[in-house]
Amino acid sequence: IEGKLTFSVRLAELSVAPGEAAEGAFTIFASQEEIPAQGYVLTKDERMECKTEWFNGVQEKIVYRFCADGLQEGDWIAVTGSLSHNGVYQLGTGCTIEGAGDESWTGRVWRLSPPAGFLRLAEEIAAWARQHGDPALARETFGAYSRAMSTTGGGRALSWQEAFAPALAPYRRMYTEVKV
Repeated sequence: IEGKLTFSVRLAELSVAPGEAAEGAFTIFASQEEIPAQGYVLTKDERMECKTEWFNGVQEKIVYRFCADGLQEGDWIAVTGSLSHNGVYQLGTGCTIEGAGDESWTGRVWRLSPPAGFLRLAEEIAAWARQHGDPALARETFGAYSRAMSTTGGGRALSWQEAFAPALAPYRRMYTEVKV
C-alpha cells in the first residue's frame, strides 16, 4: 500500500543563540486516515537531537532539539544549501554573517578550523576589498575626490573572487565533506 506523508510545516525552523539549545516540533500526517504511517526520524547533524525517533500512526508529533554549543564570534563556518549565502564565512557579532539577510533554507553549517595559510589569505582579501570597494563601480568621483577600481582587461571592475581565484584554488577542497 502506497501513500503520501504531509507535514504541518514546509520547513522546520528554530532561532538559537550561540551556546543555547531550543526545541521545536512538527506533525506528520498519513494520507489515508485508516492506514497509519510509520518510519524513523534521522539527522546527520550531531547538534540536532530527534527526540521522537520513531513514528507510527495517522498523525504523529515529531519533537526535535538543536544545541548551538560551540559556535562563537570569530569562528569560521562553511554554509551549504543556501540560495544566496553558500561559502566560507567568519562569524561576526552575535555569531552572524556580516551583510547576510534573513533567509529560510535547507542546508548545513559546518564549523571549520582552517589552516594558517588560509587565514592569512582571508586577511589579504579583506584588505584588498577595503581598498578597492564595490566591484559594481569601476570609477567614482565626488568633487576633487576620484578613485578608480582594479579592472579586468575588458574594463570591467575586478571582484575579490576574480583577483584571488588562483590563491584560493588550493583551499577549495580543504574539507572533503564540505562542497563549497
